[in-house]
Amino acid sequence: LVVITNFFPDQLDRYGSLETIINLVQDSLPPDAHFILNADDPLVAQFGLGKLHTLYYGVEKTPESKVESNESREICYCPDCGDELSYSLFHYGQLGLYGCLKCEYERPQPQVLATEVSSNLEGITFMIDRKEYYIPLQGYYNLYNALAALTAAKRLGYKDREIAEGLKKFVPQAGRMEGFILPEGRVTLTLVKNPTGFNQVIQTILALKEQKIRLLIGINDLGADGRDISWLQDVNFELLGEEVAWIEEIVCSGLRAEDLASRLGDAGLESKLYIEKEPQKALARIIENMGENETVFILPNYTLLFEIRELLEARKVEDKGSQEESVFIREKSKG
Repeated sequence: LVVITNFFPDQLDRYGSLETIINLVQDSLPPDAHFILNADDPLVAQFGLGKLHTLYYGVEKTPESKVESNESREICYCPDCGDELSYSLFHYGQLGLYGCLKCEYERPQPQVLATEVSSNLEGITFMIDRKEYYIPLQGYYNLYNALAALTAAKRLGYKDREIAEGLKKFVPQAGRMEGFILPEGRVTLTLVKNPTGFNQVIQTILALKEQKIRLLIGINDLGADGRDISWLQDVNFELLGEEVAWIEEIVCSGLRAEDLASRLGDAGLESKLYIEKEPQKALARIIENMGENETVFILPNYTLLFEIRELLEARKVEDKGSQEESVFIREKSKG
């Protein structure tokens, strides 16, 4: 069983071009593989062409879906005729509803389709075939990860209730929209490492309406991070600049803190910036200044992630409320 979620540029100085990665994946797959594919990413959906054993998953729309997008994304081409694909709806990046105007190729119809998607500070709720599911994660890329797992579980014969329970109880990997309850309040730690993922994090933060925002962003350029940080130019920090009135402070940390601050300043956020290259001191500033009912996110890249996470682990308190929540799945009444 082969599950393919999406393709995005990430540390190209280490891994090569996106086209190279896609070709390597294609060349590595056995001809009799059974596929679980993201229908909304045309770079992934093309893997199912001519394959008998393929299940697609997708999203009808999210609260952030748009008919037009100026977000940095891959230009995708029709796998049949080679013409550029046209979109009727963008979810994020190159994910959305698409088709070819020159021939009849279009986004495959997902057998597993998420509808009625909604999110809040705690997680995402969505419907599939009149059943409600919940994941304790933010960010619509996590919705797609959940759909991939859900579709694979269905293919392997798990029951809906078992799947819902697994999603509800899921504990995220370190730094993947990971929440920490500190004596001073709640903070969310999430890894940022490419423009598309960073843009989704920004969208998630801004979707938490009418709450003051406090951020710590840490960027290193060590080997595991990728030496080239020019990808920061493709992050849509201007979205934060448009909401500058809601920004309390952005602390820039890490080896490339000054470069990060320069990019944020270009986005209209200069008055909100504070540079502290030392991660421990940067985190202390965020914690000491965070106010009641603020949205606080800590956004490091790879080599800063675990250092900051250890500091948060040392300060966290138990979140008893989340431990006592019961697993649920309910069916909507028909009609």
